[in-house]
Amino acid sequence: MLGLGSTRPIDPLEQEKNNRHQIIPVFAVLVVLAICCFLFTKVHENLGVPSPKKLAQQYGVFIPHIFDREGDVDCELSISSTSKYKSDDERLIFFSGVSVTFLLVYFLPLRFKPGSLAVSFFILVCILYGIQNAALLTAAHILVYFSLHPLFGNRLWQGA
Repeated sequence: MLGLGSTRPIDPLEQEKNNRHQIIPVFAVLVVLAICCFLFTKVHENLGVPSPKKLAQQYGVFIPHIFDREGDVDCELSISSTSKYKSDDERLIFFSGVSVTFLLVYFLPLRFKPGSLAVSFFILVCILYGIQNAALLTAAHILVYFSLHPLFGNRLWQGA
């Protein structure tokens, strides 16, 4: 594996040495994801706190066309391939899945990180889009992978 901006491969010992865990960046990422959940979903109803729209009004912030009917920030992050969940629930599942994926990839030992990223992403896609769409996306990724990486010493488009 090459380091960023380097032509020298990083050896596994150096990777292990750099695999340090610090709680402040983890806390910062989780706070940002929690703020996203608060702003873009109806989680404020479950927590019993005012909606983002009511908080903005309390502090004198009046920006037209920012909030939707429910009082959260209006956005276009919708997952249209499933009718199992409403739009806000889909966003909550998405942000929760990203949080779990981040924690797994950050804290697991180095050898398990790529696998945990792939598995958690696949599970999240299955929940949000369904197994058929997840299988199609996986097949597309495999096709792209094999077309861009060496296969038996050659690339697919180069022939044998």
